[in-house]
Amino acid sequence: MIHHTLGAGTMALGAFLLAATVYHVATDDSRANLTSDTTMVRGFYGCATIDMEERQFHLLISKDSEAWMAYMKPRLDAGVCRDLEKGMRIAVEQRQPSRHKEDLGNWYCARPYADPQCYWAPGGFVFGKDL
Repeated sequence: MIHHTLGAGTMALGAFLLAATVYHVATDDSRANLTSDTTMVRGFYGCATIDMEERQFHLLISKDSEAWMAYMKPRLDAGVCRDLEKGMRIAVEQRQPSRHKEDLGNWYCARPYADPQCYWAPGGFVFGKDL
C-alpha cells in the first residue's frame, strides 16, 4: 500500500497549474479520433468513474487539501484512483464533455499500458496526435 501525502503548497500549485493548462478540445463525439499512441502531458490523479474524477477535481481547485486527501486516500488505496504520471504512455478510450459550468473542455479516460482500467482526466493533461 502506498501512502499519499501532498502539502497545502503542492495542492495550491497543482490547482494553479491545472487552471492554467486545461484547454478545450472541440468535439462532442465521445469515441471519435481516439488514439493508443498517447502520453500524459502533465501528471494528474485520475479516477475510474467520471463522477469520482469531477468530485476530486472540484475539491482540488477549492484548495481544501484536507478534504481532497480525505476523499482521495481511500480511493487511491483501493486502486479506483491513481497517479497518472507525466510522460506515462496511455491509450485514450473515451471522451466526454464537462458537465459543469466551468469550461473544462473534454474529459478523457486514459488507460495506462498494462492496466485494464482507464482513469478520467481533464483534456489539458492528456495529449495525442489524433485528439
